[in-house]
Parts: sequence; structure tokens; C-alpha cells
Amino acid sequence: MRSILASMAAAVCMAFGAMPAMAGEGDGPRSSYVDDYGTVVPLQLAGGTPATVRRVFLNVGGKVQTASPDSGVERQDQNRLDWSRIPLVGQLAEDRHNEADFAPENSIGDAYFADGTIWLDLSDDPAGRRYPRIEFLNQDSAYRLKMPPAPAPAQALPSGPPGELIGHVFRGDDGALLVLVRPFVVTDSLF
Repeated sequence: MRSILASMAAAVCMAFGAMPAMAGEGDGPRSSYVDDYGTVVPLQLAGGTPATVRRVFLNVGGKVQTASPDSGVERQDQNRLDWSRIPLVGQLAEDRHNEADFAPENSIGDAYFADGTIWLDLSDDPAGRRYPRIEFLNQDSAYRLKMPPAPAPAQALPSGPPGELIGHVFRGDDGALLVLVRPFVVTDSLF
């Protein structure tokens, strides 16, 4: 029992001791795994095909919403340990996505890509539903749009599939849209 407590105390001391060193590397302790990426979402599709997202449209119950990467994209590294559930130390860490986020009961639509545009087909959701944010999950990263979706009444709905099916949309715990574009480190790796 003492050795377990000693090991836990040593881990906590090491974690707290590393914090000042991490803070010196960038803007703060999160700088090692979160950064401002720019104004596009760089995806890599199955087979290695690149897909640069410049526009995002949503079909929400037959009404169009839009969100633009132009307002900024925050990239969060997902290829890291998730310390958020460890008592004490976890309060200092940010959550990392896990396989439960992508359970079949959380699936709410599909994602299509063509010519720099992603269409999220959420046609089964009510037309007035709002979402706090959109995250694209691909390779080792989560790309979070800084702009939440807003109505776009001038944009017409596509008459058929608006491009190549590249992924699926899941509803996060807080109502956020999680756009899973495989491969993704959380769902497609052994660890």
C-alpha cells in the first residue's frame, strides 16, 4: 500500500514539476498540444488523398447552416495520453476524445466533400437545431472551428449527394458536431 501511495505521489510531483518547463515552450501549458492552425481544415482521406476544407455547410432538417474556417481553426493533438480522468492531475488536463464518443447511438449524419466544401447531412435533426461548434477528427488531430454554425438562408440545398462520402457525424456530450474522417488515432490505432 505504501509503495502505491509513494508511486502516486511521485507521479503527481513529476507532473507538477514539468508544468513550468512546458509553460516556457509557448503561450502556456496547453501549447504543446493545442495551437491556432489557420483558416483551413487540412484533412487526409483514406488512401492518403488530401482534402483542404475552406467552406462548411450543414443540411439541418432541410434548412442550411454554415460555418467558416475563415474565423480560425484550433488544432488539438489527440495522439497523447488522456490525463483528464486521473484524480487531482486530471483537473489540469484537457479531455481527449475516446471511442465512446463514436458509439453508433451518437451517429447523426454523414459528411461529404467536393472542391474545398464539406456538406454535413443532418437532415433527420429538427430544422431549428443549433450546435455550439464543429470539430473535424482526422489523423492525430481534432480541428475545431472557432465559428459556430449559423443559418444561411441564401444557400440552396444540393439536389443529390454533394460530393464524395468521407465520414460520419456524431453528436458530442455538449451537443457539438464531431465529424469523424478516418483514419483517426482514437478509433484506428491499437492504443
